[in-house]
Amino acid sequence: MLGAGTIARLVLERARQGDLPGVQFVAVSGRSRASAGRALAEEFALPFVVGRAELLAHSPDVVLEAASHDAVREHLVPLLDGGRTVIVLSAGALIDDGLRRNAEQAANRSGGLLYVPSGGIGGLDVLKAACAAGAYEVSILVAK
Repeated sequence: MLGAGTIARLVLERARQGDLPGVQFVAVSGRSRASAGRALAEEFALPFVVGRAELLAHSPDVVLEAASHDAVREHLVPLLDGGRTVIVLSAGALIDDGLRRNAEQAANRSGGLLYVPSGGIGGLDVLKAACAAGAYEVSILVAK
């Protein structure tokens, strides 16, 4: 898992409760050795790593991004180029046409898979349906 914030904690808690059958987490990745991710990893008895190379050393089949738009920009394309399946929760990063295009090309080259769940952005299912129905342009405003 990339990231160690609120979303990462919620996912790990659900896994510990048995709500994610068949899913086993192999590591938590943070930005630095001083990251709060270290404490989260210890709490859930997982290795704490810094950087993509250390994460990949644990041979994950899937990388769940629960970090930030910056993490998506830094790690998505190389992970896909490496044939990994990546679940991007910071979907807003993909508004960048170049990043999205590079991610699609990397996935096509390597066979890696990119999943962007719609749950993080309310109404994304409606926007997907509008696009499938032929809408040329849509807009979304997200506020916290």
